[in-house]
This record gives sequence, structure tokens and C-alpha cells, in this order.
Amino acid sequence: MESKLDIAKKIIEEQYEYYRCGIFNSRNTAGDHMCTIYNENGLVIDVCDDWEYFEVFGVTQKEFNELSDFYDKLRGKRK
Repeated sequence: MESKLDIAKKIIEEQYEYYRCGIFNSRNTAGDHMCTIYNENGLVIDVCDDWEYFEVFGVTQKEFNELSDFYDKLRGKRK
């Protein structure tokens, strides 16, 4: 069974071209409209189409840090 982190990485990589402006592990407080693109086994990934960013919940802080580093590497590859 894939880990939550592995699943999140796969989804982030597949959807990156649409959400290039950031990745967060906290809810936005500005009222941005969010859509959930993944919600299984405690992992939730929401996206904001207007501002092109991800919100990821259900991973540990350490896992989120790794996911954030992975996201930054995608940014470097695809500028």
C-alpha cells in the first residue's frame, strides 16, 4: 500500500502545471474558493483554481516538509 506521502507526491506532480503558485498545510483565511481533488484514508488535497495553489492535510509536518521540497524541485524543473 502506498504511503500518504507517496500518493500526495504523485498527485502534486500530475497536477503541478495547474497549481504552480504554492503548497500549504493550513487552511486559507482569505476565503479563496477551494476544490477537493483527493480525499481518502485521511489524506486531503484541496486546490485553489483562482490563485493556483495546493493545500495538503493528513500528513505529518516532517512529511509535509518533504512534500514541499518535492514541490520546489518541480518548480525548478518547469520554470
